[in-house]
Amino acid sequence: MNDANENLCLKAVASWKLEERGEENARYFFETQKIAGLYSGENCFVIGRKGSGKTAIAEHILNKQDYGTFAQTLSFRNFPFNILAKFEQEGFATSSRYTNIWKYITYMTMLQTFAKNESVSPELRTLIDEEMPQNLGRATSDYIQRITDRSFGLKILSSGGNASTKNTYLSNDTAIYERVAILESIIDEHIDDSTYFILYDDLDDDYDRESAHPDSTYAKLLGGLFRATLDIKAKFSRRAKIYPIVFLRDDIYDLLRSNNKAKLMSDIIDLRWQNSVLNDMVSYRILKAAGTNPSEMAADSAANMEKALGLLFESTRVTLSGKRRTRPLITEIERRSYGRPRDIIAYLQIAASNAVQKGEKLVSADTRKSLDRLYSEYLITDLIDELHTRIPDIEDVLAIISSSGKASLHYQDVETRLKENLGQFSEHTRALGTRGIVDLLVRSSVLGKQLPVENQQEFRYQNRFIRVSSNDKLYIHRGLHSGLIVS
Repeated sequence: MNDANENLCLKAVASWKLEERGEENARYFFETQKIAGLYSGENCFVIGRKGSGKTAIAEHILNKQDYGTFAQTLSFRNFPFNILAKFEQEGFATSSRYTNIWKYITYMTMLQTFAKNESVSPELRTLIDEEMPQNLGRATSDYIQRITDRSFGLKILSSGGNASTKNTYLSNDTAIYERVAILESIIDEHIDDSTYFILYDDLDDDYDRESAHPDSTYAKLLGGLFRATLDIKAKFSRRAKIYPIVFLRDDIYDLLRSNNKAKLMSDIIDLRWQNSVLNDMVSYRILKAAGTNPSEMAADSAANMEKALGLLFESTRVTLSGKRRTRPLITEIERRSYGRPRDIIAYLQIAASNAVQKGEKLVSADTRKSLDRLYSEYLITDLIDELHTRIPDIEDVLAIISSSGKASLHYQDVETRLKENLGQFSEHTRALGTRGIVDLLVRSSVLGKQLPVENQQEFRYQNRFIRVSSNDKLYIHRGLHSGLIVS
């Protein structure tokens, strides 16, 4: 490949976005076997840490629409969950109290997709166009407030007991469970063999410190959404391709109480990436940026990675400090990341952007070495954004645990330093206590456990069931070292 093409590849990577929508998502999205179950309805929940690719998958499914495939995203960004709290049904089990309101929202959204489908009866599509709020797009908040308002009513086509066609008026004065039953009947009557995806995304946007416990209304509402999704899947599984899919952060999923969580495993896609698959994704994206056909990728994942990084970097190996030995560049990047697509994309984007600014054709060794601080600051900013609802004083907490300048810390020393500064924190952070703060830092992989083997650590993003005790030695994640100035 000549220099001009290499430069174009570098510029393309420099313009990468951490959240790609529309054409960019269609260009760079990397299909994996893991998500195939979403297309068939086998899986209906996608659980993963922020940055693990949930929204990218939702966007990709949205882009798959064609004559026989319809999709609608319900984005809960800036959505006031309190408007759904009034639909709690007393007398039901906790996980079922909000089930019917989510069914109602899902079925109303199904009617919206019916209006786009020419295989559905013209009479029904005309009524939907006349009666339903239009231009849903991503304006979920306005849409749901409209269809749940008491003043909203819907005249809809259904069949009577004598099989004659008639219009049914669906009023919001009608009990929610009755509305759900009517909508189920209408959908059952008019459904065709098309595929319908209803995607629930951005559910963490209303997640705050009051929400962060299992008994919060927010947690109960999400529990109701999970139950509704399973009910809809079961009801239509043998006669229609209606696939509601819920995308949720793993730490929020952990809050949900259910006696059947073990049974949910077959319905869940756990978005923790194996290094080999993550490497294939990175290679695919770089080759796409270079204008090369990724279908020509070799079976050897390491060889593909070497070739792809060679389009961006002068050297694809890193010399270890003070040693003659080297290691693959991708291994060094992974050691500084949380094993998420967003982390690798961010590193390459920062590297390419800096190289382009310097007029380099490829990222030089000097430029790469200068990235540590910039990339570390990206990770810290991302962590603060993720943790501030649980630990309002997270910036001060990070400053305290890094104040010794050492990355390796005894649990008891961390606890002592936090206890000495507990009085300066906000009421909510103080209420967590020192152990509560440490627990959240471990859960978010700011801190991991130092293993008996020299220079080896284990973090929760690698092992979800990791536990630490007061006798353990902790380690600050390597990607945070430069930003926190520890070693």
